[in-house]
Amino acid sequence: MGAHLPDSGFYDPNSEPVSTAQTDIFSVASVLYAILTGYWPYRGPGTVKTGEEMEKYGQEVDDLFGRRQFPNIDGLFAGEVIIKCWKNEYARADTVL
Repeated sequence: MGAHLPDSGFYDPNSEPVSTAQTDIFSVASVLYAILTGYWPYRGPGTVKTGEEMEKYGQEVDDLFGRRQFPNIDGLFAGEVIIKCWKNEYARADTVL
């Protein structure tokens, strides 16, 4: 486990601001989602152009994740794994895959 917390979209805003195995598992879900879809959770294709745009994205995704609303994973390879990671249904990383 690293000593730093992930950015919005890769971090559960309902969690304590401490790096834990659950933090890493939640992040893995967002990384897998980004790899499989080509973009971050709740963000379309393209790069972030300004700090203001990144801040707005962070607020929006933190709000959605904070309300336990996650992107649609229907038909996505490993979608069930991703959603279980986001919902903190795995206690340990070695049970994810």
